[in-house]
Amino acid sequence: MSKLSEKLALYAETHTNPTNKKIHYVCVPLILLATYWILYSVSHVFNFPSWLNMANIVYFFALIYWFLLHEKLGMIFLTLGIGIMILSKILVYNLGANLLLYIGLGVFLISWIFQFYGHKIEGKKPSFLDDLQFLLVGPAWIVNKIFKLV
Repeated sequence: MSKLSEKLALYAETHTNPTNKKIHYVCVPLILLATYWILYSVSHVFNFPSWLNMANIVYFFALIYWFLLHEKLGMIFLTLGIGIMILSKILVYNLGANLLLYIGLGVFLISWIFQFYGHKIEGKKPSFLDDLQFLLVGPAWIVNKIFKLV
């Protein structure tokens, strides 16, 4: 069994309820996007040098994890990350970093409320409470549902 298969099997144990799954299909990608927006915006609000963009640094380390789980998974997240980076640049240019920060915080908070509600329906606590790496397995679970990697 591959590393990705193992992680996805463990993640699936706490995501069996159809309503919880639907909530996760929407909220996990939104949390990933909102987290990037928050880190990206903070870097702009505080005028960090462009090479020290916290969003890209954090995403880079997440990419390493995803590549270690599965090469194709890493490539998908690399492509997705480039798209998120371009979208974020466009949004900061058009909306400003402060507004993007507030949007990111709002999306992040609302999505997490729904996630915890989904787990209440499920009757099981979120996987990441036992192991933080499941914060990165959640997005991999969504990508695997779409691309059928394992």
